[in-house]
Amino acid sequence: KLIAAMDRLETGNIDDFSNFISVFPWGDDNAKKANTAEMDEVIKKTSTVIQDRYKSKWVDDSYILMGKAYFFKGDYYAAAETFSYMLARFKKTPIADDANVWSFMCYVMLKRYDDAGVIYSEIKNVTSLDKTVNEYKHAAAAETFIKQNKFPLAKEELKLALQYSSRKVFKLRYHYLLAQLYMQSDSLEKARYHLGKLLKMNPKYDMDFNARIFLARTYKNSDKDGIKKANRYLKKMLKDDKNTSN
Repeated sequence: KLIAAMDRLETGNIDDFSNFISVFPWGDDNAKKANTAEMDEVIKKTSTVIQDRYKSKWVDDSYILMGKAYFFKGDYYAAAETFSYMLARFKKTPIADDANVWSFMCYVMLKRYDDAGVIYSEIKNVTSLDKTVNEYKHAAAAETFIKQNKFPLAKEELKLALQYSSRKVFKLRYHYLLAQLYMQSDSLEKARYHLGKLLKMNPKYDMDFNARIFLARTYKNSDKDGIKKANRYLKKMLKDDKNTSN
């Protein structure tokens, strides 16, 4: 049910391309609240495992599933409390490190960036994390730095997130965000590089459409060859069946 809820959020996610997009494709709090019934069922089942099998080897997994269920129904405070409890109970274990990353993500979602920064200082150099958790750590750090206008740091974190990422839906977002950040600093060639990477991955219509317009904007009026390329991109966009049918 947790994976199905995440997939549903990713499929239904709508971005505002006029601003920096979010690093995570999970929508806003209202989108997550739509998962409440299913996530409450996950919470109930994990609570039963914890109560009935207190010393079972599955208890730590049950706690982290419970925390994620709270997270994906938008109850970040309850999620953070669950992950905080795990830190105390399972201290100095790999799953406690995972819980700390998710706790960090909770505070990022709550826009409590100072508190998030304290946790990030604890997890920044942890080496026991698996690839996905490491990816989320760097992605959430990038989100924090973007919100604080610390754009050079955000770029470094996004590059690290890209290294750990294996899923197209996340890679697309990292490339788009990197293009936005490089455009913001007038590094047009680097912005074009990431937009080119993104377009080769065949993104969904809305991202494809915005990326092509964005790409055209990376060429200055004095760059005649660039303007020609931009016109080709825009003409291709107009001819694209995906665009003409919408």
